[in-house]
Amino acid sequence: MTGRSALYGLLALTLLALLTACGPGVAPEPTSSATPTGEATETAEQSPASTPSPAPTGTPTPTPTPSPGEMPFTFGDGFEGTLEGWQKGADVPEDPDRPGEPVEWSIEISDEQVAEGASSARFSIDGKQDDGTIWLMRRFNIAADQSLKVALTFDLWSASESFNTLAKVAAYAGSQPPSAETDFDVDQAANEAAGWKTYEYTFRTEVGPGGQVWVALGISAVWETEMTYYVDDLRAEVSPVEAGQPPEGSITVTGVRVSGDHVIVRGESTVPEGACVSTELWADGAPVSWWPSDACVPVMEGAWELMVPLDPGQSLDAGVQYMVRAYQPGGPNIVSTFPFDLGGPPTPPPPTPADDPTLLLPESAEPIDHVSVDLNGDGAREEIVLTGWGGGADRLGYDFLQMFVIASEGGEYGIAWQSDQLPTERAEFLQVQDLTGDGLPEVLSVQAVGASGERLYVLSWQDAYGWLSPQGGRFDGQDGFGENSVRVEDRDGDGLPEILASYGPAAQSTDVYAWDGQSFVYRETVGGSGADYEREMVAGAGVSLEVPSNWSRIDGATWATPQNDALRLGVRWAEIEPPQEPEAAVLPQPAQILESVPVELPIGSARRFVMEVYGEAEEGGGQAPVEAVEAHVLLVIESGGGRRAIDVYASAPTAEELTTLDGTLQRALSSLRVE
Repeated sequence: MTGRSALYGLLALTLLALLTACGPGVAPEPTSSATPTGEATETAEQSPASTPSPAPTGTPTPTPTPSPGEMPFTFGDGFEGTLEGWQKGADVPEDPDRPGEPVEWSIEISDEQVAEGASSARFSIDGKQDDGTIWLMRRFNIAADQSLKVALTFDLWSASESFNTLAKVAAYAGSQPPSAETDFDVDQAANEAAGWKTYEYTFRTEVGPGGQVWVALGISAVWETEMTYYVDDLRAEVSPVEAGQPPEGSITVTGVRVSGDHVIVRGESTVPEGACVSTELWADGAPVSWWPSDACVPVMEGAWELMVPLDPGQSLDAGVQYMVRAYQPGGPNIVSTFPFDLGGPPTPPPPTPADDPTLLLPESAEPIDHVSVDLNGDGAREEIVLTGWGGGADRLGYDFLQMFVIASEGGEYGIAWQSDQLPTERAEFLQVQDLTGDGLPEVLSVQAVGASGERLYVLSWQDAYGWLSPQGGRFDGQDGFGENSVRVEDRDGDGLPEILASYGPAAQSTDVYAWDGQSFVYRETVGGSGADYEREMVAGAGVSLEVPSNWSRIDGATWATPQNDALRLGVRWAEIEPPQEPEAAVLPQPAQILESVPVELPIGSARRFVMEVYGEAEEGGGQAPVEAVEAHVLLVIESGGGRRAIDVYASAPTAEELTTLDGTLQRALSSLRVE
């Protein structure tokens, strides 16, 4: 080793000891500052692309400072009629329809959904920019200069369980008030269950001379829609961490692999499943600025892996002493360091297929996503890799996609199975789920082609690797399910999900496939060609549309199914004059909007609302009952020099029953015309 290398080695070992003692370098504390009243303020580090709302006014009422003998202490709040003591905060984007103004959001007391008691906290945000975080935060005054463990638990209500991540739950505990989305733990999805679900978090924080700890909770928008959630029964348990008490869990860096295109860091951890690990890269004792230190990778089955692509001008050089530092953002002070250089030990040995299964792929196959899972139940995990051929990130899509299964046999890795070329261009992340109830997982790949095409491929082990092909229906014998929409859900409540594959104009027809023990077999078509339709005129609205011929007409603009007259299709309309809004003119009240998205119809642009419609509350007060769940598609047409709002809707007693009307509603919308 040269004199220069020896000096760098000594500096690196000294720095390693200091950093390990101090814990995470950037993650444990948010970057906000605090005014004398404790209000969160905008910081210079906030991105100009994200416009936080103005700092909230008013000072929250702090919990009285406990004496040292009172520690640990517990705080609970059921949000019964008041948010006293809480402060509102937001990090939301600008509303493109109102330049210079943030998107609309609110946090209020509500009696619409409660876990216990009479009210809860309602969080609502316009998430159509697929961005924005809102929260409640509260300060507790405590003894200064101590280490704390904060266990935060609360119940959150979601209108539905979603295969897609519509929003994330945001949680925080620290010595400063949070000021931006990046301060929060947003690892958990907000739509993991329909109704109430309990969320639990554990934080470790250092309290400075100011003697205060803050807790916060909220939601962070991901999907492009308006959204509302409710929070109830919050509980915060604050306890001191005794001096010398070791932190819970461990994080280890097991290796670093450097190539001309990317750097791969691998490790192991005993922190909870799904918890995130962040890393820093240091070079000759200084942090590397281009390294994505804010990137967070989840711990899955006790392991984690981070791949960092190298852009032009980014490289790792021989003769430089490097060190990777790994930690859990916002978690306990568990830190792992891994020194290495490119000139010799302790650089890891050359990679093998066991380290990187993509080494076995054809040279032109670009990995899109991969999962490790035991498909055949032999106790060894296969590597499932989805690849793209031609095109890539700088184009609209790939020329085609292809799936590979890489497995070990006799200690040697090889390609155990590969699919044919798939006529798709893009794909979502791979999902793992047991669709057949045999205890073995399937790998689900939702892929897209064109502007609106969507198709589901299901990889399974049925005495061999291969696709689960639909039997019967529109997609009989094909490799995948669906043409322009597909979803997986348990429609009949038997514990096994069905596959709903849609096709036709506006996805008006949906074939339902159910597992019969050997394959997914066609059961029925919901809406579309499975029923006879006839065109019906709605004279007052000046429109006509197609309705199932065996439905009964209740009045001039409402039809009901022959089996259940609570399942309905209808049309509402109203002449509107400025400044009247079409929503106020035709949508039912009282109601709560659960979803609002733009849609395109053959006759023009419209907006789709999913709503809970309420009946009258019982005498003496109480919560109004949900009378119906309805989907409304609202558009405005020109009529006789004026403007007319047209509302085509489907109505059912429950959200589950409403899904059975999807095909009928889509058929009505695709056939709608102005007479």
